[in-house]
Amino acid sequence: LGEATVGTIVHRLCELQPPKSQWPTVIRRHVDDPETVDASIVEAITAHAEAGIDGLQQFEAKHQIHSRHSEFSVSLELDRLDVHGDIDHLAVTEDGYLIVDYKTSDLSARSLDHLTEHFLPQLVTYAGALLQADAEANEFELGLVFTDIGVCRSRTLTRDDVEMLLEWAQQAIEHA
Repeated sequence: LGEATVGTIVHRLCELQPPKSQWPTVIRRHVDDPETVDASIVEAITAHAEAGIDGLQQFEAKHQIHSRHSEFSVSLELDRLDVHGDIDHLAVTEDGYLIVDYKTSDLSARSLDHLTEHFLPQLVTYAGALLQADAEANEFELGLVFTDIGVCRSRTLTRDDVEMLLEWAQQAIEHA
C-alpha cells in the first residue's frame, strides 16, 4: 500500500477508534483492492494506530478535557490570505485547546526533531484560526503524534505567542 493510503487508514482508526475487532474490516474498506491486504499489512497499520492512540492518551492525560472533536475544520483569515485546514484531534480545556496532528511518516531516515520543527507551523496556523474564533482562549498546546513510534512532541503557546506569530505572518505576507 502507498504511504498516503496507510496514512489515511491510520488517521481513520485513531480518529474513529472503532472496536479493535473491526480494524481489519476498516483497513480493507479503505483500499482499492481488499485482497491485497494480508496479515502483515493489518499488523503494521494496527501498530501505527495503537501507537497513535497511546500517544494521544498520554498527551491528554495531563489535562482536564471538556470535549473532543475529530477532523475539526478551521479557517485562518489574514488580510490577503485565507488558510483552511482540518485538525485531526481537538480537545477543549478550561484555558484553551489541545491541537493534535497525527504523523504517520517513517522515521527511520528522518530526525524526529527535524520533523517536529517542520510540522509545527501547521499547528500554529490551527492555533491562530482557533484564536480568531475564540478570543477567550488563553493556551494552545500543540501536539504532533508520531505513529511510527507512539511519541507525542508538544509545544505550549499562550494567547500572546499566537497573536505575535499571526502579526509576523501578516507582515511576511504583506512584504511577499
